[in-house]
Amino acid sequence: MTVKYVFLSFLLCLAAACAGAPASASDYSLSAGYGSDIPFGGRWGDKNAGFRSAPAFKVSLEKPLDDLLSYGLDSSMSTGHKNKKIPDLNIKIFSLVAYLRASYLKGGHSYYSFVGAGFYQWTQNSFKIAGVSCASASGASPGILLGGGVRYPFWFGSRASLEARWQHVFNMKGGGFNLDSADNLGLMFVVSAWL
Repeated sequence: MTVKYVFLSFLLCLAAACAGAPASASDYSLSAGYGSDIPFGGRWGDKNAGFRSAPAFKVSLEKPLDDLLSYGLDSSMSTGHKNKKIPDLNIKIFSLVAYLRASYLKGGHSYYSFVGAGFYQWTQNSFKIAGVSCASASGASPGILLGGGVRYPFWFGSRASLEARWQHVFNMKGGGFNLDSADNLGLMFVVSAWL
């Protein structure tokens, strides 16, 4: 719970610190978001033996190409997916994804969608199952990111968004488990400001 409040405080500080000058086509935008990643599908999201949802946060840097398109780099972290049947098993996922965003401005707000590809790094703690110890492990896999949202004017020139995200990790295999691919659905509150 403390992490959540610290990160929400960071979002408000980001909005206050970065707000100011109006945007131009040469400016960069910095975004930070907090929400939840929910496993779904396959063994990763299995209703009885899969993994639970986890708090997640992201930071991204973006540059507009024109009024419609922009590109950027998104870094996100799921802070710990616990297994439903093995309480000691906990998996964290970090991602670094390059993306392209398309936006449509209407009135005072904008609708947007994005697609990206990058690398996902996961770590698994050591755990015991049926008296057998399994060592900690980590690995990396390519993955994709799809999503969209709606953005509104926020505080001191910053913008706030509600954002839905789908992340697909192509291969998650560790010391003691093999999940093949893994999918997370995420919902985030995001604050962005021009640098």
